[in-house]
Amino acid sequence: PRGAGPIQFFSGFGDTAALMVTVARPKESDVVISLRARAIADAIRQTRGGLPDANQRATVIVPFPISVHLPRFGETARGDLSPCLGRDGLFTSIKSIDGDGFVGLDGVASFDSALQSRVMQCVREEYGTASFDPDVWSPVVIRNPADAEARLKSVASDKYSFRELSDFVDLIRRGLTGVPEVSKILISGDLPQQINIEYSQVKLAAYGITRASSRSLAPATLSPPAECWRPMARTSWCCPRANSKARRRSAT
Repeated sequence: PRGAGPIQFFSGFGDTAALMVTVARPKESDVVISLRARAIADAIRQTRGGLPDANQRATVIVPFPISVHLPRFGETARGDLSPCLGRDGLFTSIKSIDGDGFVGLDGVASFDSALQSRVMQCVREEYGTASFDPDVWSPVVIRNPADAEARLKSVASDKYSFRELSDFVDLIRRGLTGVPEVSKILISGDLPQQINIEYSQVKLAAYGITRASSRSLAPATLSPPAECWRPMARTSWCCPRANSKARRRSAT
């Protein structure tokens, strides 16, 4: 059936015993959510401090694992998304918010539901997709900082990232490898890692970077699609899009 793994053959069962260990990600605890909500509320209050329109402002927050570090990404997102978010005056006077485990945009908005929809629309237009990394929580609109915890609980995701989960499984595997009675260890269900970069072919050419020169800068240590190449000796690959208006973006 579709999605089934490859066929595996085993022999020499004799007195063999099998042990199956399932490693899953628990949901984030209420204590951690409360602490993160407090940090988000403080950041919102600090951003709105002294503004005459503070009671008209709303904040779009995108939480993600604290282990992920995105310094000043809020300012980058503000520059990228502000023109789209500000259409028809829906979201204006936008300021960026950065913190440990979250990024946000704060601005004057009238309708929370319309703002939520517009955010997803602008992300799709600017970045080419409206989907987020599996470790990133869904965006949430917070108007009153006092409601941050309740709003955060509505989108709370898993406690650990997929990278941390993979590290846990690898630790278990290495521990079992040293057991004399263990002869074979199989790991299934892990997610492959992939980095997609969308770019403007016109802007890339303006820097004098061509596909041929990019391929010659680094050995072929990865196995990308045939139409992709790795630029500037990096470990990520560039793949052309049919829509060349999308600017260069990287996802981690």
